[in-house]
Amino acid sequence: MKVELPFYRSICAVRVDNNYHVKVSLESGNYIHNHRFDSLQDTVKLADKILEIGEIDLKYWKPEDSKDIIHHKFLICKEKRQTKAHFWDGLNTLCTMWNTGGLGRAKGYHLYNTNLGREICWMCTKNSQQD
Repeated sequence: MKVELPFYRSICAVRVDNNYHVKVSLESGNYIHNHRFDSLQDTVKLADKILEIGEIDLKYWKPEDSKDIIHHKFLICKEKRQTKAHFWDGLNTLCTMWNTGGLGRAKGYHLYNTNLGREICWMCTKNSQQD
């Protein structure tokens, strides 16, 4: 069953367990795409394609259950000790460095529930306070 995405299009890339998924919010609830990705970059590409098409086929999606619920996420390159934590909005960092290539759309970046004790990006912090 194909469903047209609502005008506000709440779609994001999320981490569930050790994989990345695309999540979409519809009037009937939140859905997680069945396909798992190892890379955040590939997940964002799928989310972009879905936004371009403007509809989804629910046979490829499962309703979000309590174990899948995503709260605030941080994008961090754990391998590089000096990197800062960035707030992740689902498709980009709040400072927009992910989409502009400032983070190198890099390998090694993952989503975490905490900032792992890292300093948080100044621009992400500033932009988070504007909401």
